[in-house]
Amino acid sequence: MFKKVVISIVVILVAYVSFSQDATINLSTSEVLQLATIEEPALDKVSDSIKYVKVMIIPFDPKLYMSDVDRGISKKTGMSPTQIKYNFRLGLANTMYSQTIKDHPSIQMYSAENEDVQQDLSYIYKSTGYHYDYVPEDAEKPKQSKPKEVLNQIKKRADETLYGSKEQGGTKIKDGQLYSVDYSKDRFMNVRVLNPNMFEYLSIKYEAGYFVFINQLDVKIAPGTDYRALENEVYQREIKVHYSIYDQYGNQIYASAAKNYFPSVMNDMNMIIKGYMPKICNEIAFHIPTEKLPKVVQEKREEEQKQADEQVKELDATYNPAQR
Repeated sequence: MFKKVVISIVVILVAYVSFSQDATINLSTSEVLQLATIEEPALDKVSDSIKYVKVMIIPFDPKLYMSDVDRGISKKTGMSPTQIKYNFRLGLANTMYSQTIKDHPSIQMYSAENEDVQQDLSYIYKSTGYHYDYVPEDAEKPKQSKPKEVLNQIKKRADETLYGSKEQGGTKIKDGQLYSVDYSKDRFMNVRVLNPNMFEYLSIKYEAGYFVFINQLDVKIAPGTDYRALENEVYQREIKVHYSIYDQYGNQIYASAAKNYFPSVMNDMNMIIKGYMPKICNEIAFHIPTEKLPKVVQEKREEEQKQADEQVKELDATYNPAQR
């Protein structure tokens, strides 16, 4: 009898060790070390049946900012590359919040003054890693009104005439010159959750039902830009926001990258943030699950959107491309 008990204990210990090894087999060494340093904040448990509705906006880690346009912006604004990065980070977080709050009560996890929020943001970064995924090919985009859709098509054709198409790939000859366009399959930086307990802690503390991770921000020369356009300093720049959306139970709802383009002659940061980031953030917010809003609330938010659109028009009207 004693011999059987000893054998049983040995079998259990072997199984436990095997399970522990399997649990970290897909993580890199740095991610395993990072996971080991996470300190779980103390918080009372509540029922798993509670469904929260708030959306938490999580800004990108400052390390995940890629840019090759800072020089032009710095020349215009006098800002250092570090100041430019943190202005883009704050501007993107605020714009994402303003687009999300139209349909969801939201929480902005960017605060220079709130030490508690800073600690939780650090906890989030320690609880996550990143990996590249392919951008979904069948991604549904927010629907636009017919006049706006026609207007965008006209703008697209005008942009392609001025800057060149972004959709055709490969090496081509034009006007006797060889140029190339990047046609590789588009990828984005997706978040990898190392510590699933993070969702329970954050959802209870902030009553958050969904989490929008802004994983990375790229502000670069648009892929496929012709070298002659670069020489003439008349080309398009691309804003690319990598993001992931999770629910409070740790399920990934959607993940992809959203883009918009702005001309190289525009180096005013306020104009770039206010004029070109709302479209990106609206696309991201489109993928957050939502309940149908009461008519009175919907009408109020539509009116707020009209006011925001008018503000962008005023900014566009006062912008002079010659002042660069």
